[in-house]
Amino acid sequence: MKKLGIPAVILISFLLIFIQTAGSFYCKSFSGFSYAALIIIDAFLLLTILVNKNEFAGLKKAQLVSIILNIIVLIILSFTLIFKSLVVIKTTSAVNTNVIILITLFTSIILLICSFSNKKFIYTSILSIPIIAGFSLFENYHLTDCVLSIFFCIIIFIRSIILIKNSILDRQ
Repeated sequence: MKKLGIPAVILISFLLIFIQTAGSFYCKSFSGFSYAALIIIDAFLLLTILVNKNEFAGLKKAQLVSIILNIIVLIILSFTLIFKSLVVIKTTSAVNTNVIILITLFTSIILLICSFSNKKFIYTSILSIPIIAGFSLFENYHLTDCVLSIFFCIIIFIRSIILIKNSILDRQ
């Protein structure tokens, strides 16, 4: 099987981010948005690999600044999702679970295929299991969505710190 190049995998990941975000917006799912943010982190990791591999001398400093700004945005997004999840956890608004399960399953399968080219996506594709299992097994979809959103936001914090650390170490 021919491996996809890093630029192709990055383009596919941005398409998946768009699909996951649009589906999450349609389904009113906070966990879907959080899952899309995890894909964004993987795309940033691949961008750093691409820049370092091609050794664009002038882009190293811009890369670090860009990654730090993007991580700040992701952390703000995570705080917002946690806050929104905690605020609406008592309400009973509907989450369209069938659609979000299908979109997440589709995204996960594509990420698994992309992980044959680059192992960065394997963890994110595995992290789709809580969404699929949670919405399939539990009847309180709203509570499940909020708990999964908080869980993914914690993972976003951890992966963001790792991304910044790796970017700083790559510069040295």
